[in-house]
Amino acid sequence: NDPEYVANEDYETRVLLEKALVEWSTVVSAALDSENQKVARRINRTPLGEIEFWRERTTSLSALYEQIHMPKVQTMIEVLKIAEFSQLNTFHLFFGELTKLYMEAKDNVKYLSTLEKYTEVLYHGTPSQVTDMLPGLLNNIKMMITIAR
Repeated sequence: NDPEYVANEDYETRVLLEKALVEWSTVVSAALDSENQKVARRINRTPLGEIEFWRERTTSLSALYEQIHMPKVQTMIEVLKIAEFSQLNTFHLFFGELTKLYMEAKDNVKYLSTLEKYTEVLYHGTPSQVTDMLPGLLNNIKMMITIAR
């Protein structure tokens, strides 16, 4: 259907879309709350624990982020924008925060995963293995600092 037609003429469909957006806002808000609670109770602050934390965050947020980017959902948002639905601002606020957390998690996984091979040596290597590995580790960290946001 034409988004402008639905926004201006199809009252029943518009009401359904409004209810759906309110539900999406609730789901996104709950996901954000859940992620914030995970940060507060994060226990395993080892290098491997840090990598795992960011992997889990990426996994938990990716499905929701991808769903909201589906064409049907984008059309729904377009209809409600045309209809000037007041709750759209709240949704955009939550979705902006979700996007920020998801992108941060993806970036952290991308960069921290490159350090994973060094952690095994740090945990279980001999002193000479650790010494041999340090230049590569430091170069990797330097690269991350240069490239990462």
